Amino acid sequence: MRWRESLGRLVLVAVAAPAFPADAPAPEPRAFSAFPFGGQRGTTVRMTVRGVSLAQTAGVWFAQAPLLASIVSIAREPSPARSPAKPAPPLDLVQMDVRIAEDAAPGEYPFRLMTSRGLTNELRFHVTAEPAAVEPAWLERLPAEIFGRLALLGETDSYEFEAQAGQELWFVARAGVPGFDPALALFEPAGSWFDAGRWKRIAYHDEPLSYPGRSTDARLRHRFARQGRYLLRVEAFQGISGPDSVYRLTVSPAEPRPPVSASGHWNEREFTRPLSPDWMARVAGRGRGGGQPAMETYQAADESEARIPEMKLPALVQGVIREPGLIQRIRFRVDQPQELALEIETPRETMPIFNPVVRVLDAEGREAVTNVYTKRNNNGLYMMKMIEPKTVFGMPAAGEYTLEIRDLTPDHGGESFAYRVCVRPRLPHLGKVTFSETHLNLAPGEVKPVTVLVEREEGYQDLLLVQAENLPAGVQALPGSAFDPPKPPLPNGGKLERYTPEAYRATLALTAAPDAPPLREPRRMQLVVRTVQDGKPGPVVARRELPLLVVENPVLTSSRETAERAR
Repeated sequence: MRWRESLGRLVLVAVAAPAFPADAPAPEPRAFSAFPFGGQRGTTVRMTVRGVSLAQTAGVWFAQAPLLASIVSIAREPSPARSPAKPAPPLDLVQMDVRIAEDAAPGEYPFRLMTSRGLTNELRFHVTAEPAAVEPAWLERLPAEIFGRLALLGETDSYEFEAQAGQELWFVARAGVPGFDPALALFEPAGSWFDAGRWKRIAYHDEPLSYPGRSTDARLRHRFARQGRYLLRVEAFQGISGPDSVYRLTVSPAEPRPPVSASGHWNEREFTRPLSPDWMARVAGRGRGGGQPAMETYQAADESEARIPEMKLPALVQGVIREPGLIQRIRFRVDQPQELALEIETPRETMPIFNPVVRVLDAEGREAVTNVYTKRNNNGLYMMKMIEPKTVFGMPAAGEYTLEIRDLTPDHGGESFAYRVCVRPRLPHLGKVTFSETHLNLAPGEVKPVTVLVEREEGYQDLLLVQAENLPAGVQALPGSAFDPPKPPLPNGGKLERYTPEAYRATLALTAAPDAPPLREPRRMQLVVRTVQDGKPGPVVARRELPLLVVENPVLTSSRETAERAR
């Protein structure tokens, strides 16, 4: 059986709150969630999208996906009583049928709604190879794919199934929207004198570790000791759930593979970015280019060994902190003062489990540089220390130095505590590129800014180009300038320049001519960032596809919507 449960119910005296002010500007179309957000290939799924400014939805845009959608109905969601001080725009429910092609490859497919006011943000539809069900009462066959929703605060969903003695199963609950944190609990019958239908919890799993950037998916593996009925419960962390708390539950004999991320974004200031012998060539390609040698790979030695190995720069060092408290070392020589970059990768376990501390020691054993950034906290007047994956520093004198690698504490170690450390000359280049927009809606005669934030790494000062390509008729991109309030220097910030890049903000103003024709489907424009080499455009270092929709005049659209609501 499947139950819907709530942690508690409150009896409230509702005070009628005013509706969203009629003269308030309507917000941009935005989709909060879709349910169910997937189904088996070769089937048709009835899906409901919840959001704001969706009343004039005209269609669904799947970018190169084997999916077709047709709108069934559009309705206004009943509004709960709200505080008069915080009026909220009304919510819309768009119901549609999504037909999945027979030969559709399993995986996630992005989609957006198209409305008279423009495109919504991106949601994702998941195609499965196995039959998919929406909150079934009983899991009749395994493996199983289930789409569910915890629509109320404190609600839980429970699913009953049959397991064999000695059978091992994986249970994985993945959130369908950002910010939702599902958890799993497994129960077996354990009737008592007080309650013959009592269930006893035998296993539980939230995410193993809560840390920024880590997945909040719940993954539970269990081997059943005996044959019989069991109960799986899906709940939210601390009962925090609501109408947009949708999830996908997989029950399988084999461990389900995590979704593959294909973002391709460059971010060299992460411990998980891969360092390889050709790393210098990849970095130089984002600057002035030029051939860079492949780095030789060296193995660091435990500090207990009599002889410390030596490496020649530039170099890639690798090793494993196999035991708690282990320190590994390797030597190198600098023939003249120079600027160097030190970068660290944790290819297996990473922060906060493996916290690598890397130090460069001079011939007398004094610390010359480290990846531990220290600054003063001006509120508590104490020192703060943070481990960074990259450090740029100057070697003031020639001589012999020792590279030392260890974990932050002497309490942890193991085969998963692997590392790679790159020591190389400074190479000015463009680092991480961040685009402010994910899509753009333009009305005739309207101007909207698109901001690109570019990190200048290791002293890059050359010219860069930010361009918009594949624009529709009547739309052009012009150089723009947005006011960026100056930030005061960080007091007591320590050696900030060693651990953070300089940021450059570029703004393009996209404008639609007064006679620009509305588009029936989005134009997939491209935002491109290039270096400039020897006075000529260099290679592309970042590219973002930005769906752009030219919409009708918003005044005419608003008048039509008002008339329709009046009817």
